[in-house]
Amino acid sequence: VTTSAATSLAAEQATLNGTVNANNAATTVTFEYGTTIALGTTITITGDVTGTTDTPIAYTLTGLDPSTTYYYRIVGTNTAGTANGDIVSFSTTPVGTGTNVDPYQIATLNDLKWLSDTKSAWVAGTYFIQTADIDASATSAWDAGDGFSPIGNGIDNFYGNYDGSNHLITGLTINRSTSDHMGLFACLN
Repeated sequence: VTTSAATSLAAEQATLNGTVNANNAATTVTFEYGTTIALGTTITITGDVTGTTDTPIAYTLTGLDPSTTYYYRIVGTNTAGTANGDIVSFSTTPVGTGTNVDPYQIATLNDLKWLSDTKSAWVAGTYFIQTADIDASATSAWDAGDGFSPIGNGIDNFYGNYDGSNHLITGLTINRSTSDHMGLFACLN
């Protein structure tokens, strides 16, 4: 049983992935997920898995909250017992699709953290609009006191378009004295 990375991430949905080898016993497959590593919600996949090869399993969750980190794992249960995959995480996107007519809406600290964590969104042609003032004072406790991880880092630069729309970000902490390129945006192109 192996938990794989989530795919097709959007504001309110994600596809959970994993593989199960039933070892020739009818195996019930579930995904457990939640907003903490305690998980808490279980989805049973329709139909047992059988056979002796790795079988890919995917399930699309809907109704998720935008800009939220979720944790999940795949679980296989048969007559030999229960096997749990590793717990992995994913974050849903902010509202929007990232285009110039439907930019990602950055309205909360979670949205800003998603932008900081999601290097794949830093590409040219991706658009963001800040839709509210953001209190970032919680960043003082992030990353063992190092605070917010800047967007763009000298290796992976930010090529996107960010429109702050005259909104403020207050209380942002970045305490990375051994690093160059510090600021909300560290390296831009």
